[in-house]
Amino acid sequence: MASAVSALQIPYREPRDGFWGEQTSTLNWCEEDYNVTYYIAEVVNTLTNLVFLYLGVKGLRNVIRHGHPRVFILAFLGYMTVGMGSMAFHTTLWYSMQLADELPMIYTVCILCSNTFSHGKSPRGRILVGAGFFGAAAIITIYYLYAKDAVFHQVAYGLLSAGGTFWGYYLMEAQLRPALKKRNPDGCGRMMRELWAFSLTGLFLFLGGFFIWNMDNIFCRYLVTARNQVLLPWAALLEGHGWWHILTGLAYYLILQRLYLGILLDGKEREFRLQWDSLYSIPQIVPQPARGSRAQSKKTQ
Repeated sequence: MASAVSALQIPYREPRDGFWGEQTSTLNWCEEDYNVTYYIAEVVNTLTNLVFLYLGVKGLRNVIRHGHPRVFILAFLGYMTVGMGSMAFHTTLWYSMQLADELPMIYTVCILCSNTFSHGKSPRGRILVGAGFFGAAAIITIYYLYAKDAVFHQVAYGLLSAGGTFWGYYLMEAQLRPALKKRNPDGCGRMMRELWAFSLTGLFLFLGGFFIWNMDNIFCRYLVTARNQVLLPWAALLEGHGWWHILTGLAYYLILQRLYLGILLDGKEREFRLQWDSLYSIPQIVPQPARGSRAQSKKTQ
């Protein structure tokens, strides 16, 4: 490892001036500004957002191709908007671009919460739930624009995310498990284990990103010292906020979990399945293979 590090060490640039001028954002992260290029304030924090675009396009295509509920088109568009806004924010460190990163986070999680909390309700009930979450997002936006308090935004986002996640878990056990036992007793245990494994994988990826983000904030000065010793490209591995982007970009799992939960709650497990071959594969919700093709597949095996 030591020989590999010494074989390729690229120094950071000096001076640290930048194309986008003075920082106007209320936040700045541990990655040192304009230390790689004149044109991007935080290179690692910018490029790691590409995971949102890649997985967002994949999720959007999946929803459109297989005719999944249209609300998930909005969810994936919001998810991609978060990634693009974050890229713009970390490129420029402008306050306007900070808002383009942070506010779509609130609206996207409200779309998912609305879908989760309105499940099983009447059309009027779904409209009321949607209006409630839209109103909550609007109130959060207005207050945040007035106060410019990053902690308020983070707490609001965290509470909304936790509320939607735990209500989804409640639906899994209180509604889905009894329904599956009744209509599909042989497959119930397998499907519930699969759904829980998928749900908890998404949750722990998100929490892992949150932990690394906080460690990056707490130990920033030590990390800066270490990065200036090992230099590029190895120093990029010590950019904790970049790891936060990658791991929270895998919130793709949480969106897909809501989609799959809805499919199972609607009794469509014979129409669609979760295609998740391993922890290292990208999951998708795909149609079940036709019975004839299943039989043919078994024959050839």
